[in-house]
Amino acid sequence: MDRKFFVCEGCGGITALVRAGDKSKDTGKRGFTKLEAGSVDAATEKHVPVYTVEGAKVSVKVGEVDHPMLEEHFIEFIAVSTDKGFYVRNLKAGEAPAAEFTIGEGETVDGVYAYCNLHGLWKA
Repeated sequence: MDRKFFVCEGCGGITALVRAGDKSKDTGKRGFTKLEAGSVDAATEKHVPVYTVEGAKVSVKVGEVDHPMLEEHFIEFIAVSTDKGFYVRNLKAGEAPAAEFTIGEGETVDGVYAYCNLHGLWKA
């Protein structure tokens, strides 16, 4: 499943779509803008997540070259999407741009995402 992420136009908060709504009941109210992975011109070698799956363990690091984790420029979260669920790890400046996840038996990873506070959403 291709996960969809949105940013609130008011507060800047980010949310992920868990389930699509009934478009026939659309009220026309808006307030979120869809984030497009890789839409910002930035170094892919520092933003695209790199991951491995060994059994139930999914190891993710952001970038072939570690992404900076400074107060003014860092990865805010890493997310793993599977055929059965969705896992997120929030990060802070000063932490490693990496995370490990444990997925359920029989689950298959179908997308890994990272969000840079300056360069937006990236997908592997």
